[in-house]
Amino acid sequence: MRAFYWLALVFATIPLGFGWASLGHGSAPMGFGMWTVGGWVVVSRITLLLAGEEAPWSKDLAMRVQNVKNISESDQSCCSMPSPHWEVTAIRCITCGKILLNEARPDLGRPRSDGKIKGLIRLLLTDGKPVVVSSEDESDDSEE
Repeated sequence: MRAFYWLALVFATIPLGFGWASLGHGSAPMGFGMWTVGGWVVVSRITLLLAGEEAPWSKDLAMRVQNVKNISESDQSCCSMPSPHWEVTAIRCITCGKILLNEARPDLGRPRSDGKIKGLIRLLLTDGKPVVVSSEDESDDSEE
């Protein structure tokens, strides 16, 4: 996923190139649209890099999620029939309701009831970051 996330920069050059050609020799609105789309991807990746933030999904996050799964399959599990499920705000055991990992789920463009177009727009705007803040992050903000 991380490779595809950064590979988007390479693929953003395609609409930028065609947009440049279209601005000079073709339809200006089409060229401007291509520049807007390609530029959005480039700017979002560069600002993320300059801000020092990680992508919405990282190797560290994958290791923590795998650790939750490993613990749920071991003798240290939360209950006799553990069933971890990644909800919007945390990974919770469906059987006993215990929070196993307080980490908001990244918004990766899953199928939604509001349709594909709104989901695509939401994914472009949030860049895959969680839409909600986990309860642990909320308590950190309230202490300040």
